[in-house]
Amino acid sequence: MRKKESRQAPAVSSLALQEAQELFGDPDELILNRQKNLEMSEYRETKLEDEFEPIVVSEKYMTEQDDQIRKLDIPERMQVIRVLCGSSKFPD
Repeated sequence: MRKKESRQAPAVSSLALQEAQELFGDPDELILNRQKNLEMSEYRETKLEDEFEPIVVSEKYMTEQDDQIRKLDIPERMQVIRVLCGSSKFPD
């Protein structure tokens, strides 16, 4: 039979470990809860605007409009001119 490994760190007293367990609970349970929370957060889509101030997102070129500009294979200046002039087609 395998011997159960001790979870005690070499320089930590058993009293300190007991106090920590009273405060935080079972470490294995904490790890499982953390993994469940990470899995649940993967399904939740967050936007940069929710995380950062709008001015920061704009300065770093991370807005939805910047994403659209990146996706098109047309120079940015031409896309911006199209928006400013109201033209619906790109010049050839």
